[in-house]
Amino acid sequence: MATWAEVETYAADKYRLGRREPTWFSLVWDFGTNTEPVRHEVRVEQIEAFGEPWVLCLSRVCAEPLLDAKEVLARNARLAIGSVALVRGTYIVRHPIRLATLDFDELDRALLFVPREACALMGDLVRHEEWPGDFRS
Repeated sequence: MATWAEVETYAADKYRLGRREPTWFSLVWDFGTNTEPVRHEVRVEQIEAFGEPWVLCLSRVCAEPLLDAKEVLARNARLAIGSVALVRGTYIVRHPIRLATLDFDELDRALLFVPREACALMGDLVRHEEWPGDFRS
């Protein structure tokens, strides 16, 4: 069984972390092309669910008014990893991993694909000129 400290150390050794706090850390990916780069953050949190520790990978998509709720639900059904949620007026892609059964390959996939899915959702459903400024390089 992995511990939160092992998850944090693994990520810090393999990736360049953005911010580190006692119960979460973040890292930033650059997606897109040279002509249209997109920088996107994934946040990794230590959470508790069902009385046991979990790791939650999440990435912001955009503000609620920028997406049609039916489009988001339809897209949610086709996600290969994670799910879309609405948190305090912001759409996010989230993927929980049970710490007791965490496999570092699964963590790597979540760290890459959660923000990639968030970027794809934002890029497919939101016109580029409406993207929030903090998502562009």
